[in-house]
Amino acid sequence: MNKVTIKNRIQSINTMVSNAIAQGRHNIFFFAHIGYSQWDEVETRSGKHR
Repeated sequence: MNKVTIKNRIQSINTMVSNAIAQGRHNIFFFAHIGYSQWDEVETRSGKHR
């Protein structure tokens, strides 16, 4: 392997890592949002059943 290939490999890994971090942050907000909306749904349902 020549140095250019290694450099490209490192760049692509860095890009993947930063993308994964950004995606992870997005997923955390997404799951938090889903969790809140599901919790609201459960509370309104239990309120209706009373």
